Amino acid sequence: PHDIRRGRFFAHIGWICMQHRPECAEALKTVDVRDLRADKAVMFQNKHFFKFFFLFVILLPNLIPYLCWGESLWLAFWTCVVTRYCVNLNNALLINSIGHSIGRRPYDKNIHPTDNLFVMIETLGEGNHNFHVRKLKV
Repeated sequence: PHDIRRGRFFAHIGWICMQHRPECAEALKTVDVRDLRADKAVMFQNKHFFKFFFLFVILLPNLIPYLCWGESLWLAFWTCVVTRYCVNLNNALLINSIGHSIGRRPYDKNIHPTDNLFVMIETLGEGNHNFHVRKLKV
């Protein structure tokens, strides 16, 4: 869905703003996720995602500065919630935009993903991206 051949902006965030192409939507239906559905920890996180998101992304980052050092809730919300969320989201999206266009290709020169030190540091390891596993024909 985040094809770098459609441009760096599209790979970074544009793909989130659009509907999937029909061939991509069909391919996503064929992905086998039975192993994830069988994992109790994954399903627990999936079931309670919005509760965890509210608690750890909105409530605690807002309350800790307010309670611990008297920060206003308004300022805590904009700095500790909105700014932090936007920075972390864009760091994660760097994998699709920068990590698929700029960097070394030590394993396979014929594919778009690259190894990029900056992306690796910003995303805690995802910058070593050139070693994609291709779908094997059986």
